Amino acid sequence: MGTLKLSDGFYKGLFDSMLEGCQIISFDWNYLYLNAAIVSQSRRDSSELLGKCFTEVWPGIEQTVLYTHIRDCLEGRVPSEFENEFAYPGGTRGWFELRVSPILEGAFIMSIDITRRKELETLLRKSDEQLQQSQKLESIGRLAAGVAHDFNNMLSVILGHVELAAIDCKPDTSIKSHLVEIQKAAESSARLTKQLLAFARRQTIAPQSVNLNELIEGYISIIRSLMGNHIEIVWNPTSTLGATYVDVSQFEQIILNLCINAGDAIGTEGTITIETFNTVVDEQYVYTHPDAIIGDFVQISVSDNGCGIAPENIGKIFEPFYTSKQLDRGTGLGLSIVYGIVRQNNGFINVDSEVGKGTTFRVYLPCTLTTRIESASTAIDQYLSRGSETVLLVDDERAILEVTKILLESLGYKVLATNDPAEAMRIALEYPQEIHLLCTDVVMQGITGPALAILLRRSRPTLKLLFTSGFRQDVVVHNGVLEVGINFLNKPFTMRELNSKMREALDVLPS
Repeated sequence: MGTLKLSDGFYKGLFDSMLEGCQIISFDWNYLYLNAAIVSQSRRDSSELLGKCFTEVWPGIEQTVLYTHIRDCLEGRVPSEFENEFAYPGGTRGWFELRVSPILEGAFIMSIDITRRKELETLLRKSDEQLQQSQKLESIGRLAAGVAHDFNNMLSVILGHVELAAIDCKPDTSIKSHLVEIQKAAESSARLTKQLLAFARRQTIAPQSVNLNELIEGYISIIRSLMGNHIEIVWNPTSTLGATYVDVSQFEQIILNLCINAGDAIGTEGTITIETFNTVVDEQYVYTHPDAIIGDFVQISVSDNGCGIAPENIGKIFEPFYTSKQLDRGTGLGLSIVYGIVRQNNGFINVDSEVGKGTTFRVYLPCTLTTRIESASTAIDQYLSRGSETVLLVDDERAILEVTKILLESLGYKVLATNDPAEAMRIALEYPQEIHLLCTDVVMQGITGPALAILLRRSRPTLKLLFTSGFRQDVVVHNGVLEVGINFLNKPFTMRELNSKMREALDVLPS
């Protein structure tokens, strides 16, 4: 049997105009009939198929599920309905919904091209996975912030008492050395909580308009020294890069963490490429990347030709404490810090990686209208200067209140301390002399620090303010961004940091 005779017009009239692909395969595996739709789906001319043997036209088809279904239909007269991914000779692939039915001539196969539907399903699945990962990171962030807040309060007490003990201790005693080690451990713990807060987007930041090319240019020599001679650093800036609004110290953490991560992935020898671009993010991109935001962005990419990331690990890399490195090669906070900082600065990040070929991290930060770089003000270290002003100190954590009071008194300040905001208002009304500054915790039982400040300034309009907190709160900052003119001190703090902020708040000239 060669081809199906269509003199009666039955098959031709029934199937030729159908949008679905229709084909008939004889018992000896020859093509008997093809309509126009199946010719289009097969990407072959009808002359290459009609009358030809199915298995010869498609070499290797015997090892596929499609062949098994057609064989079962021809030999066992078993109908079937299934989806099949078909591999074309050129390497491309397509998805089809197939129905194989037994007929007198052999097997009738109807096919519908569902490649586009499968592509959309894949995109939707990836989008859903990304959304779930984003929600997971949000939950972890809230937990991390809560832990860091409570831990910071305890570290404030530890650091305060250690510094006070060190002042009273003779320098040549063994106790002094023990206190130094306790202080180092506490400060190291404080850095760890700071990293957790960076991931959780609870750091207080002071963004400014910057040109990232100029910032990165200043980091290149540091990056080269960190990587060593065995890793080449390639720097490709876009000359017309737009400005962006970001906290400078946080951006440094982004670049250094991404480069250190790239260096670890390379190991012995390789290349790290740093590039910048102007990028417009549209709705189509956001559809496939739920973390993305529509708008104009500055893109920073850090690529390496290292070991790459396994697909099953891509979704974990931004989780705090997740690491594929050896136990002595880091805490696993580097990429989680980058993720938190980027999100807090209204940007987003994505990653492309292939095992054995390398990884590219792309950071997107919003463009601003100005290219002017604002110089970051550096507070003068006032550690050696002593104060004499009167301070109203309010903190509902009694242990923190007591140690901060002693620290301030040791620096020369007169301190009116209370753990009750209502008592603070009574003191402000009844104290006969001037109160120069209110130093208050942000979140307390019954009232916030800023609300207390507003009430106290009604009777003492010249009262200066210093807020403290274990992590940022929206009553002091918006989305972690410090408002202009707000004096803020993160807990835990050292005596040096406390006094520096005190002088910064007290020495400002009245407007």
